[in-house]
Amino acid sequence: MKGLFFRWLNACLFVGVLPSACESAYNGDFPEGQKLPVVHSLLAADSTFKLGLSWPVSSSSTNDFPVIDDARVVLWEDSVLLGLATSLGDGQYSLDSVLKAGSRYRVDVSIPSLGTITANTIIPFDPAVELNYEKIKGDFGGIDNYQLQLGRPDLHASGIWLFVTERNVDESLNEQPMMLYSNSALCDNFNRSLNFDAQGGYSFSYDYFIRLSTSLLVFDVNRIDLASWVSMKKSQFAVVTASCDYDQYFRAAFLQKYWSPSSDLPFTYQPITIYSNVNGGYGIFAGYNVAAYHFN
Repeated sequence: MKGLFFRWLNACLFVGVLPSACESAYNGDFPEGQKLPVVHSLLAADSTFKLGLSWPVSSSSTNDFPVIDDARVVLWEDSVLLGLATSLGDGQYSLDSVLKAGSRYRVDVSIPSLGTITANTIIPFDPAVELNYEKIKGDFGGIDNYQLQLGRPDLHASGIWLFVTERNVDESLNEQPMMLYSNSALCDNFNRSLNFDAQGGYSFSYDYFIRLSTSLLVFDVNRIDLASWVSMKKSQFAVVTASCDYDQYFRAAFLQKYWSPSSDLPFTYQPITIYSNVNGGYGIFAGYNVAAYHFN
C-alpha cells in the first residue's frame, strides 16, 4: 500500500514525483503520539468516491502499512446521505455515486473499538481556461510553450496547480518534467529557483509543477506564460483547481517530501507541519477539479 507521492490524482494524470534534492540529517525517531487512523481521499468532480484507510507507521519503519478493512464508511453530499461505501480490501473503499462541483461532502468513518472520525470538504468549480500551445523543436528534444489565460476562480478554490506530462507516441513512457519555467509574478515561489541556464527568456524554474494562489487571480482574465523542456512527442497539460483542504495539505506535504524523500506520505506518521482536516485522525479528505489538455 506504499503509494507514490502524487497518488492524489487517482493515477489518471501524474504519478511518481519523488524529489531528491535534499534530505534531513535527523536520524532519530519522531514522536508518534496516539495511534490514530490515516484517511486518504481525494474527491474530483465527475468521478466516483474512493477512500484509503490504514494505521500510520513511523517514517523510519520498513513495515507495510497496516490497512483497515473493517470500517464503516458513510458519505454525505450537502447534508444528504449518499450511501455506505463498499470495502474492496487492502484498506480501499468505494461508492459509485458521481461527485459534483459546488457540492459539500462529509465522510464518517467508524472503526470498531475506536469510534467515528469525520472530515468535510467542498469540490470547487473550474475557472474559465484558454490555453495556447506551441512546440519549438531542437536538437535534443524541444520546448513546449504554453500561454494560459485563467478566469476569476471560484470562491471555494484556494490554489490552481499546473502540471505537464510527456509521453511517447506509443504510450511506452509517461513522465513528468522535473522543471517548469515561468517569469510570472502570479506563481507561488515556494518551489522556485533562479535558473541561469533557462532558455526562451525565462529566469525562474519550478520543481515539478507551478502553484498559483487564487488570492492573486483578481482579474476576469489572468495570463501566465510558462514552458517545459521536452524530449518526447506528446504532451498533456492539467489545470487542477484545489479546495483549501487540498491546497494546504499538498503544499505542506511537498515541502516535507522535498526535505525527507524517504517519507511515504500520506500514510506515514504525520508531522505537525502537515495539514489535516480529519477530525480524530490523520490524513486528508479534499475536493478538487481538473481540466486536462492533450497535445501531439
